Amino acid sequence: MQDLSRLSETGDLFAFIALTLSYSVTGILGHKLKMKVVAEGVENRQVWSMLKKIGCDIVQGYYIAKPMFVDDFERWRDIRFSN
Repeated sequence: MQDLSRLSETGDLFAFIALTLSYSVTGILGHKLKMKVVAEGVENRQVWSMLKKIGCDIVQGYYIAKPMFVDDFERWRDIRFSN
């Protein structure tokens, strides 16, 4: 799939809407099959918010956190989810 962040930044509204609908249909299908829906490549708040609205279960991308080593991830996770 194309990167939603790039489409939202370039202003290609038609492509952005079409891809949003594609993600939405994918989410509905995944949930009907009792699966978790995962989006990768989330690089800004706009894309993350849209994915949350259409029911995406899990996101990954630079907006959440940059790639890191396991030790760094464990520290990041412990700090972020220490509640």
